[in-house]
Amino acid sequence: MCFQKFRRRPQIATIEGCLIIHGTKIKVASLRQITSLQPNFERCEYSHALLIYDNPRLTEIEFSGELDVHSTDVFIRLNPKLSKEKVTGASFKVDIGDKTDCLVSSAEKNRKCKRIIGDVNFDQLSSDTWERIEEVHGTVQIKNTQAEHLYRMQDLKIFGWKSPALVISDNENLVDIAALLSMEISAEGKALLISNNPNICHNVVERKQLQDWLKKMKVTVTFNEKCLKSCAGGRISYGYLAGLDKQCNTIEGNLIIEKLQKLPDEITKLQQLEKIHGRIIVTNNDGITELSFLENIKEIQTRDKNDRYSLLIYGNANLRGIQFSKDLHIDKSEVFIRANPRLSRDGVKGASFRVDVGTSTDCLANAADGNRYCTMAIGDIKYGELSTSTWQRLQTVEGSVSIENADVVNLDAMKNLTIVAWKTPALTIVRNEKLADIGALLTINVVSKKASVKIKNNPNICHNIAERKKLEQWLKKNGAYSRFSDKCLKSCVGGQVTQSYLAQLDKHCNAIDGHLTISGLGVLPTDIAKLEQVEKIDGRVLITNNKAIEKLDFFKNLKELTNTKDDEYKHNLMIYGNENLKEIEFSENFRLDPRVVLIRVNPKLTSEGMKKSNLKVDIGDSSDCLASAAEKNRECRALVGDINFNDLSANAWKRIQTVEGTVSVVNSNAETLDSLRHLHIAGWKAPALIVTNNRKLIDIYALTTMDIESKAPQLKVKDNPYICHNVAERKLLEKWLLQRQSTVEFSNRCLKSCPGGTVSPTYLANLHKHCNVINGNLMITGITKNNAGLNMGSWWRNKRANVIP
Repeated sequence: MCFQKFRRRPQIATIEGCLIIHGTKIKVASLRQITSLQPNFERCEYSHALLIYDNPRLTEIEFSGELDVHSTDVFIRLNPKLSKEKVTGASFKVDIGDKTDCLVSSAEKNRKCKRIIGDVNFDQLSSDTWERIEEVHGTVQIKNTQAEHLYRMQDLKIFGWKSPALVISDNENLVDIAALLSMEISAEGKALLISNNPNICHNVVERKQLQDWLKKMKVTVTFNEKCLKSCAGGRISYGYLAGLDKQCNTIEGNLIIEKLQKLPDEITKLQQLEKIHGRIIVTNNDGITELSFLENIKEIQTRDKNDRYSLLIYGNANLRGIQFSKDLHIDKSEVFIRANPRLSRDGVKGASFRVDVGTSTDCLANAADGNRYCTMAIGDIKYGELSTSTWQRLQTVEGSVSIENADVVNLDAMKNLTIVAWKTPALTIVRNEKLADIGALLTINVVSKKASVKIKNNPNICHNIAERKKLEQWLKKNGAYSRFSDKCLKSCVGGQVTQSYLAQLDKHCNAIDGHLTISGLGVLPTDIAKLEQVEKIDGRVLITNNKAIEKLDFFKNLKELTNTKDDEYKHNLMIYGNENLKEIEFSENFRLDPRVVLIRVNPKLTSEGMKKSNLKVDIGDSSDCLASAAEKNRECRALVGDINFNDLSANAWKRIQTVEGTVSVVNSNAETLDSLRHLHIAGWKAPALIVTNNRKLIDIYALTTMDIESKAPQLKVKDNPYICHNVAERKLLEKWLLQRQSTVEFSNRCLKSCPGGTVSPTYLANLHKHCNVINGNLMITGITKNNAGLNMGSWWRNKRANVIP
């Protein structure tokens, strides 16, 4: 019921709905006859049962003391001539407003106006006016506007006299509705209606706040993300936070929170961040106790593939709590949370990954010297910043290590260190004049995504070939290369290879001066691999009778084998009698004349096992045997090794065709050398055949059937007092011996006389080879061309008679 012309008093006692007196010219509103006013929203859209406003002449209102109405159901405002004293008979508390009330039509000009009475359209007021207005008693409509935000309505109170009190609809450009969070909106029924505003967009913090606020208002809003933008990363400071756009939810670059003794007031602005395209680094902050301002981050993805971790939180002395978003999905291998002494695993909330907060053995790099329990140093370290004993204690460095212009000869203090690289290079070794030995690198494990070592301008690094090759491989694996000096390399004496010899072999020895013998090894010496450092040998190498050697690869770096020490031996390299040897390996640059190589009687060695030797030599076959096995091995035809004549039976000697070594016929009881007939001796040294001190030896004619191959002199025949041959054999022997630079003193003790007779086959067959004198007549007759004459001529020409009296 609305009374704009109130000339007669209607005789109405009860009103269920609303009574509105608005815009009238009445002076007195007499309502004494009304005893009951009750709001009914089905009959009246207003929340008040009685509204009396904007009546410019109204001076008095009369109520009956019996009126049943609640004060909240009565609205009396903007009646400029009405005073509170002129409101009589009211059974409720009366509020008639004040001079700060105004209609929307006068709000622009009335600068005292702070409270608008009535319904308002958003565009009816300027920004300045809206900023002045504190309350609206009525409704507000924000429809079909060009507004992008509602900032001008900040802290506004809307007391809706009908529902909805605030309508926000069909605003194409509207993006920011955060001002709602500061507003108070009340109405009977639905206080707020928001619809068809397609571009409302907020950062995650405001969005969550708005969603909670709207939920209480029983309103839903669809948010889009078109307004959200990326901002540059940087170091958190007052200035950085002040310049952080409220619509920034993505950081491009690293976000570094470092050395904050006190938190900036606007640190909570970081809660609006959802994505980091870079790294988050939180370190060395005494002022941070918890990291709730990172709780909305859902994605951390470094753009630099060299970065190991996307999230680093370390060295924060007072940090007790970290709150992660449940939507943050990050691999635990990309998270580093260490050296935060007051942070426990229970203090980390919301993580979707397994959290490792470290142990008491973690420390910052700059504290490692003073913390004797620290085995993991965190951060970038210069070698000279820590003592040698500290480096020896450390097991892991999380960060990088720099060795530059250091007063250091070797890196042994860093042995067995693990460096987990946060960036590349993980290890820098540059401009170290004194540095000679980097062998410790072979024990260092560098964990990095990419080439992780830089080594340059270290002029005196020097290693033997074996270490150098290993270091070159290690450096290559870690993306580095180094030049090596040879100033440290030296020559060492040869000898019998034993554990003692190897233990004393200097690691810088790359050359052996003298013969090297490896024999009789039942078990390989612990340090046998030290021979891999040898590149040159001036001497003879003998490898024999070693059960322990299966793979002869400890000379794989040998490039040069010469023998200027003596010329007695034929071979520079001798490998024989190694029963388990299967493979031989020398350097790919190793070259040796096959004539100075002997590789025989290694029964398990095949041509396949010789492929890495770079040698093309005869390795023998199953007919080879050692001298010690020749008697029993009936298949043996080639005997390898020095042999004494007495060591074999006559039958065994007759089976042997070749001896690779020296044959010694010394102090034997042999009368002849017939069992050596047609023997081939390939001597290892001169002489290849020694025939001495044989008191019973008479006949050496078998020599003329033998083939002896060795350096001169090929044979030595001496102190055999009874060697005796007829003149024909003697002349032949003398000639044979002379060709081999040897001589023999012949005895005549074996020579004898024989009776004469008629020369016939029978006579000749019975004529003794030592007969050099014929006693009696010798008749040669009846010899035909085709029979005995030929034999007679042959005998006469070659051997037999010397003197015929």
